[in-house]
Amino acid sequence: KQKSREVRWIYSARQVHINICNQNPQLMPTPHQLDHLYRLPCTHTQTVAHEASATQEYADRWQIPLLHLGAYYGSTYTYRTHAEKQNIIAYSPDTNPHAPAILAMLHRRFKGFRLYSLAGIPYTTYLEAISRSKYVISFGEGWDGYFWEPFFCGTVTCCVRSPQFFPEEYNNFSERIYTSYDSMLNNLASLIEKFESNPFEYDAHALECYNILYERIESIKSHFHNSAYRLYRNEFDFYPVVNKNTNQQ
Repeated sequence: KQKSREVRWIYSARQVHINICNQNPQLMPTPHQLDHLYRLPCTHTQTVAHEASATQEYADRWQIPLLHLGAYYGSTYTYRTHAEKQNIIAYSPDTNPHAPAILAMLHRRFKGFRLYSLAGIPYTTYLEAISRSKYVISFGEGWDGYFWEPFFCGTVTCCVRSPQFFPEEYNNFSERIYTSYDSMLNNLASLIEKFESNPFEYDAHALECYNILYERIESIKSHFHNSAYRLYRNEFDFYPVVNKNTNQQ
């Protein structure tokens, strides 16, 4: 806020670097809403979580340098087979207008399952929950921790693919990635019914996805460390083109 204690501190500090974690460009404030930050006497930058968001367009839109700093997955996961799991369908706490209809459908179709929100719980509780759940639904970006981490626990994850977040090479790696929420609403129940009638197929699919994604982990760790190093050296992937309507460069 413009007259906050933090702003007074910034003016008194010798050197300040404000980095905005732009995890989702759709939820970012407009450049105009950040004018008061831009006017502060400090360095302004942004890091994005998804490769698809690391573009010149977003550097230009917010008129600040941009660096791809992907999520770091380094936890210890408990892998469980279908037989070791519980009848739980967990889902991410993202605000999504399609979520109520999908959850209501699952509640009607699967009376023996518990629907479990992953909202407001410690990370250790979250890890145990996604390990014991048979299915996890990401109602957010899709290419996020709610999608990735359950596969490391042998859990089948479902989401909707968004070109804004998904790397192109992973667009079709799993039939659990839907093209729209209408498609998820119409097809998710039959997917669950198929897996519940054939646990062997469930475990085979979960293991296949685990192996595909695990191969990517080492490159993600390396990229994360390199990007964090570059952030502190003020080295970025994209620098904004001068916008004549602002003072930012």
